[in-house]
Amino acid sequence: MTRVIDVHAHFVPPGAVRTRSTGELWHGTTVEDDGSGRPVLITGDYRVGLGSRLHWGGPEERLPALAAA
Repeated sequence: MTRVIDVHAHFVPPGAVRTRSTGELWHGTTVEDDGSGRPVLITGDYRVGLGSRLHWGGPEERLPALAAA
C-alpha cells in the first residue's frame, strides 16, 4: 500500500468561511463560492478562485479523502 502524506494544503480560515454566508468583508476581501462549491476571494478588482471545494472544509473532510488516496 502506498501512503500519501499531505504536506501542501491550502485552506480558507474559519473566519473567512463565516463571512461567505453573511456577506461581510473579511480583511477587505469578499468571500464567495462559484456555484459549484469552489471558493472565490474578491479584493477590489482582483478575483481569485481557489482550486477545490475542499478549501471550505477542515480536517474532518480532508482526512477521509486523504485516507482514500
